[in-house]
Amino acid sequence: MNKAFVILLIIGMLLWHPSTICAEFYKYVDKEGKTHFVDDMGKVPLEYRDQLKVYNEEYDHISEKDRSKYIEMKQKNENQKTDVDIVENNVLVPVRIGYKDKEINVVLVLDTGASIMTLHRKVAEELEIESTEKALARLASGEKVEFDLAKLKFVQVGPCEKKNVLVGIMDQKGPNVKFDGLLGMNFLQYFKYTIDFDKEQIQWNPDQF
Repeated sequence: MNKAFVILLIIGMLLWHPSTICAEFYKYVDKEGKTHFVDDMGKVPLEYRDQLKVYNEEYDHISEKDRSKYIEMKQKNENQKTDVDIVENNVLVPVRIGYKDKEINVVLVLDTGASIMTLHRKVAEELEIESTEKALARLASGEKVEFDLAKLKFVQVGPCEKKNVLVGIMDQKGPNVKFDGLLGMNFLQYFKYTIDFDKEQIQWNPDQF
């Protein structure tokens, strides 16, 4: 084989090796709050280089013009996911709730069979919730129990928020549990979602936000 051809072939292989064509690009935010993505560090003003974030490979097939939109779309999609714990087929959801000027984080069981959201009384006492009236609920066992009704200022799960949510306040009976109540249909019915049991995540529909 011609020696010159062999040299050219080796050079060609090096030029096309994946490690040599995976471009890096950089993200920074300017004083106006605008996010920029560039493929050359030299394009980043010196005053912003200490905040650089570097991205590799995944976006190399996208033109620099479209790259920023693609990344923003992907980041938005990531923000639509809520990590949950799944214990014995119960989906335990981190929830932030507010009542008057107080806010706390709780863990609720996602329950499509519950018509309204419920909280254990210890949570209501922490928020100093004042009940507006009383009602009766029928448990899965058929037992009827009395509970207090109140209205929360807001309920937020990931990107989803609903204001003025009716909540039932009940005594938690039996052994201690790892949750603070139920996330019922008076919240869930307003949002589209899917549950990934393998990844233990809720994926919310981004078209709604």
